[in-house]
Amino acid sequence: MEIYSRKTDDFFPVHGKIMGAGFAIGGLLALFQYPLLGLILLGITAFIFGGRKGFELNFADSTYREYWGLLGLRFGEWKKLPNLQRISIVNMRSVYRNQNYRTGLSTYSSDVKTALNLRINDLDYLCAGKGKYNQIMDDVLYLSNQLDLEIIDATTDERKVINRRSEPQVNSVV
Repeated sequence: MEIYSRKTDDFFPVHGKIMGAGFAIGGLLALFQYPLLGLILLGITAFIFGGRKGFELNFADSTYREYWGLLGLRFGEWKKLPNLQRISIVNMRSVYRNQNYRTGLSTYSSDVKTALNLRINDLDYLCAGKGKYNQIMDDVLYLSNQLDLEIIDATTDERKVINRRSEPQVNSVV
């Protein structure tokens, strides 16, 4: 049984993971004096650092699931794969705002990830992966060959259709 599986998101952004590190330190310190509180804080830490969202596609059964996972365990309902039109690659930008309410100062940070979407129609899609462009391109070529779908790269202002064949072309020398 061949299954395509990719993580799409973490439960918590970087801000939450910083707070999770504080819970871990507090949990380790509390473990000696107040064991129950220490275990609770370490459990929260495991949830913050181990929580994931993802996508799995079973080629044999033509089913998929959008799962959430914790420490390697995955939970989600398998659904029948709808008829897909194409694969699209897009950039997704996340903007984070940090504000100090005492001084009123705020800072912004942003992160750009490339997303792999399986398009059902012009409005609906299944997000099958997020990450760096080169990693996503490997997945796109694999899924395109498996599902026989057209690829549209919309990561730049020009939308372009990518050749599905991933085999290198050999030039013969005469």
